[in-house]
Amino acid sequence: MNKSLMMLAALAGVALAAPAFADETVTAETKVKTKVERDNDGDYHKKKTVEEQTKDASGTVNKVESEVKVDAKANGEGESTATTKTVTDPKGLFNKTKTVTTDKVTKKHGKVTHKHKKKVNGKTVEDTSSDTTGATVEGDANASMDAGAPAATQTTPAAGY
Repeated sequence: MNKSLMMLAALAGVALAAPAFADETVTAETKVKTKVERDNDGDYHKKKTVEEQTKDASGTVNKVESEVKVDAKANGEGESTATTKTVTDPKGLFNKTKTVTTDKVTKKHGKVTHKHKKKVNGKTVEDTSSDTTGATVEGDANASMDAGAPAATQTTPAAGY
């Protein structure tokens, strides 16, 4: 009889503990879209969108949407914009964090302008701008705009990876 009670207690312990470990899954999904156009004037337009969603073992969902747009004229002028939206949603209510970072590089009349802006939960925390005059980039207009395009950065959660 003692053995039966001990077996029943052990079985009940395992049965009650199993649901606690059932939701410890790690998932990741990535979507990439790229569109490139070149018109008859030699102008170049490129748009790349990357969407990534991950969920770690503790239930935190991370969503990252990155978009890079490049418009380059045949005369060497143009602009590139990189926008990254990051949403971190830990398990629970009212604890979501949204960060939007935008970098824009414009080259016009030999002047290169870089603007950087970062918002966290709708509040601007960084807003900088810098100008460089007389900057020259060797190669064709398309290569110079690709090289000057700010890289879209993303963070990957440390847990589970």
